[in-house]
Amino acid sequence: TRQAQSAQAAQEQVNRTANAMIAAILQAGAKREDTQTGRLTLFPIYGPQKPGSDQPPPVVAYRASNVVMVRL
Repeated sequence: TRQAQSAQAAQEQVNRTANAMIAAILQAGAKREDTQTGRLTLFPIYGPQKPGSDQPPPVVAYRASNVVMVRL
C-alpha cells in the first residue's frame, strides 16, 4: 500500500513495490505463471469538510494497494 498526492504517483509507487516483490519471489524459485496480482485498488483520501459548507470534502491524497498472489 502506498499513498501520494496524485493518483498516478500512488499507482506508480505501488507498482514499483509489487514489481520488486515479484522479482524477489521469482528469484527465490517461484514460476512466473504461478505469480499474479490478486487485487489492485486505488481510492481517494478525503480531507475534512468545511463547517457549514454544502461542498463535498476535498481530496487530499490517493491510496493505492496491490496484493501479489503466489501459488506454491
